[in-house]
Amino acid sequence: MNDDSPVARQLRAVRFPSRRAKRRRHPSAEYAMLNRLLAELQRTGGYIDQIVLLMEKGEMPEMPEARAAQDDTRVAIAALLARLTTDSE
Repeated sequence: MNDDSPVARQLRAVRFPSRRAKRRRHPSAEYAMLNRLLAELQRTGGYIDQIVLLMEKGEMPEMPEARAAQDDTRVAIAALLARLTTDSE
């Protein structure tokens, strides 16, 4: 049998799967939950940013709570991103 025959190639592929053929590791439940939380925080942070932008334009009265919420959201997003990147390594 020739080593380059289709049958030989198929047998090698079955016996020695490539790296792509290996099953990928599924993220843990905690990792998936942190990703969902990050998405929600980013969405909420976008809304808060819009409110702060309206305040800066003078189209909305100044609310110190909105600026505090913006800062808190940014800190929470940074902490989640740091946790997600350390978990994936």
